[in-house]
Amino acid sequence: MYMSPEEYAEEAAAIVALGFHGHKMRPALGPERDLEAVRLIRKAVGSNVELMVDAQTWWRMGDRSYDRQTIERLTRELAEDRAAWLEEPIPPR
Repeated sequence: MYMSPEEYAEEAAAIVALGFHGHKMRPALGPERDLEAVRLIRKAVGSNVELMVDAQTWWRMGDRSYDRQTIERLTRELAEDRAAWLEEPIPPR
């Protein structure tokens, strides 16, 4: 966690080079940089690798939590980047 978007992409590419067919990430850089990380990862690993995003820690950060509109926008944009899995985008009720 807490790497630059470029470092996230490098890590994902290294994991895929080891033979894994998926990569799960936990970004925590803020909405725009998190999306940048996902896009760079997708570019680095190609379209056949499952990309999973664990939003647990980066969308609920106390007074820095993302509002509902931001979460909805992020989920739409993640779908465009073909994220296969989005873990806990909103708190349980």
